[in-house]
Amino acid sequence: MANSIFRELKMGKETFLPVSVENNIFKMMWWCEPGGGVPNHIHPHMDEHFTVLEGEVEFTVSGKKLIKKPGDTLFIAKNVVHGIKNIGTTKIKMEVYYTPVADPVEMFKILFFLNQSNPGSASHFVKYFYMFPRLGLKPFSLIPSPFIMGIMNGMLSIVGGLAGWKKLVKAYKQTN
Repeated sequence: MANSIFRELKMGKETFLPVSVENNIFKMMWWCEPGGGVPNHIHPHMDEHFTVLEGEVEFTVSGKKLIKKPGDTLFIAKNVVHGIKNIGTTKIKMEVYYTPVADPVEMFKILFFLNQSNPGSASHFVKYFYMFPRLGLKPFSLIPSPFIMGIMNGMLSIVGGLAGWKKLVKAYKQTN
């Protein structure tokens, strides 16, 4: 497996391209197909900065909907609930960066590792949520409700145990 995260990763309707990690800033390009998006979530350890380059994007920030177009920027502080949706008919493209950096490099290493066996599957995010605490990593993002997150973690433990995902954690540790 190539350890470089600086290459495109397509998962479902999303495409990621990590660009740089320097001075405690993680920067990436992000594309999303029409109708796709990211459900409401939080980043508990980092702020998120967006610059819309192409398309029309609907952000939901703390329950309020905002429409952003090319050239528009948006700052979202850590722990603020937000979601993103491509409401247009063409692919959206954004530059996204996170400060301070909190394990996004490891998240992408895990996603590239998982992508080897089933390229492009959006289910890799589910496996990532199973793997990161078992690898001692800070979460990249979380579901905003601690109650729902607790249920999800319990379900992931059961599903991961039944599906043999402990082997994924062990195999990942051996390759990194």
